[in-house]
Amino acid sequence: MNSLDDDLALGEGQQNPLARLERIYLAGLRIATLGIATILLGYALWLGVSGLWGISKDADSVEVAEVSVSPDEIAALPVEAAEGETEQDAAADDLEAVRRYYGSFLDKYYALYQTRFERFRQADDEVLAKADFDDMFLQTDLRIEQIDGGDLSLGTDRTRLEGLFAAMQAAAQLEVTQKRLAAYKAATKKRVETEVTKYRTERYCDYYGYYMDECISYDTRTVPYTATEVSMELPDGVFGYQDLFGTYQDNYIRTLVERTEQAEQKAGNERSDILMDNEEGSQALGLAIKIAGGFLAIMFFFLLIAIERHQRAAAERRA
Repeated sequence: MNSLDDDLALGEGQQNPLARLERIYLAGLRIATLGIATILLGYALWLGVSGLWGISKDADSVEVAEVSVSPDEIAALPVEAAEGETEQDAAADDLEAVRRYYGSFLDKYYALYQTRFERFRQADDEVLAKADFDDMFLQTDLRIEQIDGGDLSLGTDRTRLEGLFAAMQAAAQLEVTQKRLAAYKAATKKRVETEVTKYRTERYCDYYGYYMDECISYDTRTVPYTATEVSMELPDGVFGYQDLFGTYQDNYIRTLVERTEQAEQKAGNERSDILMDNEEGSQALGLAIKIAGGFLAIMFFFLLIAIERHQRAAAERRA
């Protein structure tokens, strides 16, 4: 009997190291599991928040920023002429109202030209008629035709023209503009003679009949000749009032078009970034859901281990 008790005691003593090793292993596994689960939970929360932020952005909320051109910018010389691109607009405009607007704008724009620029003309300069002014600087008939054809919006063109008028009005009052116009009025034009090569068509005898002593057929040919052209030119650095007005207008249009294109490109880039954020946000939310599922699986595994140890401890207490 004593020998059997000793054998049982020895068996329990041999099992104690294994039980301790199991407890150490399970404790380490529990700590590692909790650590991994905590990391996954934090990462899932971060993905969820960033994903919601990404998909909450609206690309349609991005608008093209308004652009403007200062009088000093349109008065900068020298400049190169540039053409502005028109914008398409499907809205139909009443042509009668369109004609009234362009007629009214032509009147005030022509008045600005007369009072601020043309009054500096020299005695031999011809006065520019309003119809000729329209052909040179506005071309209202072409604008009306484009609006009628749907290639131009009255609202868009009106905004640009009113901005042009305000900028030209302010630029005309700049000191540098006044000096340029005064310099033109006081300038003496120089007579410049230039020899140029021109061509004229002359008739000649193509076939002469000697036996008849007369020309039988005639033909024409182009003959070069030298001519002297006389022009009256301004001194270097002096600008005529019409040239100055046209340069200012072209400078405004060019600068406005450049800035409008830059603003549209910037808005387009912002919309693209938002759409990309929306896509990345959706992907982040999907990944967050998957990680949350992994977290629940780990917690379930941890729960199984806890239940198994609890049942084992209860069985040992009953034994």
